[in-house]
Amino acid sequence: MSPPKTVDNTTIYSYRLVRKIAWGPLSMAFYWGAFVAYCVIELLYKPAELALIPLGFVLMLAIHSLVISIDFASRKDRLRGSWAWVWQPLWIGLLPKQHASVALMNRLHWQLLWVGLALIGCGFSWIPLSLFLQWLFLHCWIIVPRIAVLQAMPSTEEGLIKIGRRETSYYIR
Repeated sequence: MSPPKTVDNTTIYSYRLVRKIAWGPLSMAFYWGAFVAYCVIELLYKPAELALIPLGFVLMLAIHSLVISIDFASRKDRLRGSWAWVWQPLWIGLLPKQHASVALMNRLHWQLLWVGLALIGCGFSWIPLSLFLQWLFLHCWIIVPRIAVLQAMPSTEEGLIKIGRRETSYYIR
């Protein structure tokens, strides 16, 4: 009788945690402090447009969702896992519920940054400067911290990230 043969099938359970980026009170204070500072500046210079911030926020999330949906629809391969709306600091919008590829998240967020900037730039001629700056700020306020977190992860094709409430974890085989 021969010994049983082992099969080298890698599953999600064989990934190991490489890095965890937690955002504590100081980073959250900086994140929300930037938003409050912008609101104070808006209140001092254009108080009437302060009421348009929720509309701009919804517009930015709609643009981001549209870009993600178009990207998913244009790809032949089906992306694993499901995506849902997440309403937590730093990660607001359409995001994966479970683990996601670092390469996928990097690609999507760079696309979100540039397509969002291009769409906002297209409106420059038709909207007031203060509204243009508001949309630009909101877009960058949503995307730039995410890109910073993703760039802090080691870059490999096999890496996975899991977005938690207070941290982002990076796993590798």
